[in-house]
Amino acid sequence: MMSLVRVEDEAKVALRWYRKTMTVVSKTKLRTRLVSIFIIFAIFMLPKLYAVFLTQSIVEHNKPHYESSKVFYKKIGYLYLIDLLNACIETQPKDKLKGHYCAKAEEHYKNKIDRKSMADVDQTIELKAYSIMKSDAKYMLHRLDLKEIQNQHPKKIMPSFDFIFVWWFEILTLIIAVVVGSIFYLSAYSFNKEI
Repeated sequence: MMSLVRVEDEAKVALRWYRKTMTVVSKTKLRTRLVSIFIIFAIFMLPKLYAVFLTQSIVEHNKPHYESSKVFYKKIGYLYLIDLLNACIETQPKDKLKGHYCAKAEEHYKNKIDRKSMADVDQTIELKAYSIMKSDAKYMLHRLDLKEIQNQHPKKIMPSFDFIFVWWFEILTLIIAVVVGSIFYLSAYSFNKEI
C-alpha cells in the first residue's frame, strides 16, 4: 500500500515533468499546434489500435487450436492409409483388385509418411513391407495424438469490434479527440503566456 508521502512525491515529480514538457511544447505556436494535432490523431486511432493488438493477442493464444485442426486432418490421412494397407494385406491373392489396393497404399504411404521420423521409407516401399507401412502409419497416428494432447487448453473467444468501425463511434471518438486536443492547446497557450 502506498503512503500519502510517496503519492505526494510522485505528484511533485509528475508536475515537474509536466512543466518541463509544456515549456518545450509551448515555445512556438507551430510546435503547440503540431503536438495538439498529434494528440487528436492518437486519441482518434487508439480504439482501432486496441482492436488490432487484442485481435493479434487472441490469434496468438488460439494458434495451438488452429494447429489441432491441422492435426485432425493429418490423422484422417493416416487412418485412410491404414485402411488402404488393411485392404492390401487382407485381400486374397485371387482378388483382381489386390494389386490396385496395394499400389494405392504404396502411393499414399509415399506422400503421407514423415520421412524425418521414419528412416527406411524407400526400402520399406521397395520390399513391399505392408505390415511395416501399417505400423509406421499407426506410429505417426499416435504421435499426432500426443501432439493433440499437448495443444489442449482453453481458448479465448474473439470479441466483436464492430462498434469501433461504426459511424457514430467514429464521430464520438473524433469529438473526444478534438476536445482533449483543444484543451491541451489552450493549456499550452496559457502556459506560454505565464512564462
